[in-house]
Amino acid sequence: RRPQPQVSGAENRPRSGLPGVRRLADDPPAHRLPLVLRLARLRLRPSLTSDHEIEPAELRSLLDSGGGFVLLDVREPHEFEINRIEGSRLLPLGDLPARVHELDSADEIVVYCLMGSRSADACRFLRAAGFQKVRNLRGGIRSWIDSIEPGMVKY
Repeated sequence: RRPQPQVSGAENRPRSGLPGVRRLADDPPAHRLPLVLRLARLRLRPSLTSDHEIEPAELRSLLDSGGGFVLLDVREPHEFEINRIEGSRLLPLGDLPARVHELDSADEIVVYCLMGSRSADACRFLRAAGFQKVRNLRGGIRSWIDSIEPGMVKY
């Protein structure tokens, strides 16, 4: 039998309860921790139901019918300059809590971003703030470009 190499501090590490098996969480690499936290955040976020989302074709119909709703873009100003859905109003997600008073809770609001994630966060925030008629553009402006305006700049 060969002698086992000694690793400094190994005897002080917590064990899983099984001989020779360390718990995975004992020494998480620092570069993986943010990913773990991001994944946990995604799992804890309640998902939007289908009645809280709108497809690009349905949004096109609403716009063609003259509206009567607020189209809210929650991307950053530099993204808004690249492309936007005509008639939309810019209110970046990071500014939403401080500027929510600029919106009327009685209005129907359709929210979009690049791919639908930030706008889903905005919808959850608005619903928690008492806005009932809020819908997220499924897939964001990317899905809008793919199905409605293929000539629009895509980034």
